[in-house]
Amino acid sequence: MLIPVWKDQAGLLHTLEVLGQDPLPFDIVVVDDGSPEPIACAPQYGTHAVTLERLPQNRGIEHALNRGLELILERGYAYVARLDCADVPLPGRIARQAAYLDEHADVGMVGTWARCVDDNGDYLFTLRLPTEHAAM
Repeated sequence: MLIPVWKDQAGLLHTLEVLGQDPLPFDIVVVDDGSPEPIACAPQYGTHAVTLERLPQNRGIEHALNRGLELILERGYAYVARLDCADVPLPGRIARQAAYLDEHADVGMVGTWARCVDDNGDYLFTLRLPTEHAAM
């Protein structure tokens, strides 16, 4: 699981706590994109080992994601899942996506829709991203 973060300690910790409840075994790579006050987190949440990579300066989410991908590729993982800081995945999401990829060798990428909520957790709308190859 790759999570970029910039100046959102509380959001990251919430996301990690939720991920820590997922029974599927996976590691988490967090990339702090040069936050003025360095991000901190425990080295493990549930059964998930966490690697925290701190970048010396903020260079944007793309740079943070690319650095995270470098770390993941060096370790030879079969899949990369990405989550924005402060996002909360629904239970079983990662397992369902991995199972789909396992069963469909011709598919190279899966995604998800998102339920957007306000700061109080109240539902605002559903973000429906394209699901057809041609629309992506």
